[in-house]
Amino acid sequence: MSKIMFMILNDHVEYLNNEEYDHRRWYQELGLDPNLFDSVIRGFIVDGKIIFFKGFNHNYDEEVIRAAMKYAPSIRSFLNQDSLEVWCGILSQGGYDNRWEPIYHIKNDEINSYVERPKLEEKKEIPVVEKPTEPMIDFKNDVDNKDFIRVAIIYSIITIILTIFLKSVLIGMKVYSLSNFTDFLLLIIQIGLLVGTLIGYMRKLPYAKYLGVAAGIALCLTFHIFDIILGVCYALFNIDASIYLIAFQGVKILIGKLKKK
Repeated sequence: MSKIMFMILNDHVEYLNNEEYDHRRWYQELGLDPNLFDSVIRGFIVDGKIIFFKGFNHNYDEEVIRAAMKYAPSIRSFLNQDSLEVWCGILSQGGYDNRWEPIYHIKNDEINSYVERPKLEEKKEIPVVEKPTEPMIDFKNDVDNKDFIRVAIIYSIITIILTIFLKSVLIGMKVYSLSNFTDFLLLIIQIGLLVGTLIGYMRKLPYAKYLGVAAGIALCLTFHIFDIILGVCYALFNIDASIYLIAFQGVKILIGKLKKK
């Protein structure tokens, strides 16, 4: 089932139904201050539930609970769905193909009693930035895209294996030495960043892409042609994996046709 995103901006609920967007990209394209994003209460309307959260880890606190009780009636009215359940916070189940589940359920009598209060706490308005600063690197990947996460995990595992293999070859050629502290430290950093990126993608963490770019740069620091190629390809994948995804889909289609034969 498709989900509707919403954000509470300047005491008003904004809606967006676009599967290609996440909240951060939507927020940035509205021209708002990126430093205030994690304090914005936002959420999803999906599977018969309105889910409110804020922060990097989709968590909730008293402010989120108060907002849920305040805005849930207007969201129900806007969508003409009075049966929508109201929840706060999202708990990740782990893995790239598992569903995320809400944490805290707010009952209707709690919502109704809160709506009857004469006045709610005033919210601080979020200033609009006239000219939002452009990020140095325009990351195109979406961690909510299952196809991307699947390819990212596979590609990260392959990159780890190739890194270990290439280092073994270089050690055998005596071009690289684990007895050299600099070489040893660089290898630990490379493997650590690659494993961190892999775990990040498995858990659908937004910062995984930054670790991936850092891992690609670290691979280039070996200053060997194969490591440089591997590092550049991996860094570019973490910035924009569209070419890789197209190739992945092409391979899936080809395998499907071969199986039919």
